[in-house]
Amino acid sequence: MAEATRYIATPAGFLVVLREGDDVFARLDELVGHEAIPAAVICGFGFVRKATFGFFDFQTKQYRPKTITDLDLTNLTGSLA
Repeated sequence: MAEATRYIATPAGFLVVLREGDDVFARLDELVGHEAIPAAVICGFGFVRKATFGFFDFQTKQYRPKTITDLDLTNLTGSLA
């Protein structure tokens, strides 16, 4: 059985609720695909149990991933295109 869509339309756009273990990029890709959104601005907040960020090392020209656990995400901003 397919999982129900986990976003709702609001007067200002869409509200997406993420759960522990969700892939943020996959959920956003699902939203823009189903709703045919060509571009958007995103914002969010919440608690993150584990997040991995890729920090770019300009000397080696490679990303160096760093995993951070148990943190408050006070601001998530970006754009989708």
